Amino acid sequence: MPPLYEFGTPLEEGDAVNDAWFDNAVFLGDSRTEGLQLFSGLTHGDFLWTRGMSVFHADDNDYRLFIRADFLEQIVLAEITRLTRFVCHYEKEFATLMMGFTQQAAEDERKLIQKELDAAKARDRELDSLFERIYEDVYCKG
Repeated sequence: MPPLYEFGTPLEEGDAVNDAWFDNAVFLGDSRTEGLQLFSGLTHGDFLWTRGMSVFHADDNDYRLFIRADFLEQIVLAEITRLTRFVCHYEKEFATLMMGFTQQAAEDERKLIQKELDAAKARDRELDSLFERIYEDVYCKG
């Protein structure tokens, strides 16, 4: 079984691409995404940003981005295309990454089930003790 993917570990550099490679890309984010649009020189792809955007403000009306359904469909299709390209270029790395996610999810589930089992066993021992004391109180003292 291959080792789990270490997040933050860079992948090997792929072949150079021209800017047209980003035609179907969507860059979504905060003011850093705005900076990428303004100063990177990249003219392909769609940029959607709001200054101050973060997960902590996701439900604030001041920071909401309203996206038309047809544009959202384009975003989804672009992401599917991007993922497909990634898989084509980095098939082995993608498989390793997905196996890592699967292994981690299985390990997390195993730990949760073990914790629930340990709690049930502790409760079972506690009930055994209570029943034993009740039996002693009722039948041994009476």
